[in-house]
Amino acid sequence: MDPSDVVDLDAALFALRRAYQEAVRQMRAEPDLHAAYLIATRLAEQVREIADGAALVRAEAALCIQTAEALSVSELAAQLGLSKARAGQLVRAARRGQQTSESA
Repeated sequence: MDPSDVVDLDAALFALRRAYQEAVRQMRAEPDLHAAYLIATRLAEQVREIADGAALVRAEAALCIQTAEALSVSELAAQLGLSKARAGQLVRAARRGQQTSESA
């Protein structure tokens, strides 16, 4: 990874955290409790969607490593510092994600 890519990633993650903090600030500043609840609900839904997407990207990266380096699940687990079960879950999730995108 190029050092400038790390800086760009750090900047993007910082902006994401700031956006989250701003949404929380708006929710807490909302005098209408029902509106505050709706803001919090929208925030939770969006954060969950982002987290699910990031998890799939991570799983895809693990599958790419396994494929590129012709690793068994055990070898992949050892390389990534995961349990064999967790490495297998990532690989299966990536394959499901690929099947979903191919059928869409």
